[in-house]
Amino acid sequence: MDVDKMKVERRVEELMGSLKVGNKAARQAAAWKLGAVGEPAVEPLIKAAENKDTDTRMWAIAALGQTRSTRAVEPLLQALGDENEDVRNWSADALGKIGDAKAVGPLIRLLGDKFSHVRARAAEVLGIIIDVRSVDPLIRALNDQDEWVRFRTITALGKINDIRAIEPLTEALKHEDVNNRRAVEAALKTIRR
Repeated sequence: MDVDKMKVERRVEELMGSLKVGNKAARQAAAWKLGAVGEPAVEPLIKAAENKDTDTRMWAIAALGQTRSTRAVEPLLQALGDENEDVRNWSADALGKIGDAKAVGPLIRLLGDKFSHVRARAAEVLGIIIDVRSVDPLIRALNDQDEWVRFRTITALGKINDIRAIEPLTEALKHEDVNNRRAVEAALKTIRR
């Protein structure tokens, strides 16, 4: 085994220890450093993403997103079904960093999550992945009760740039929230180009 590879493995092992214990700042720093390591950190992070401790799962998931490794997609898809809404939220975010189209179906299902911040993140990530399968579910999400979910949905529809969204977005111009109306105007400009 070459010396550089051994150094990386030792570093990953040290950072994994910091990820699992310590205060929030230490865990966060370890997660970002592990994400920067990339592929050599993926396997240990996948294992940590299954940890019983919610904070450990969340930081491992954040680091997996930073690696941008396609090997992380399946474990992240599984984490979208986690009992903890923050783990689901962070998993959606991590999948957005990787940008894999396999996430579209599960993210569409998250548009129905009982927590608005999870629904908003799902809409945002669907706008990052840009897949036409998202258009109709996002159009339905324009009627969400939460303003932030609607805002993220409008922005996602603008990024996807599908003409099916023109009529529902035009209807959304009637909404009373000024930020949503501005987002609709921007989305419509993008789509009508």
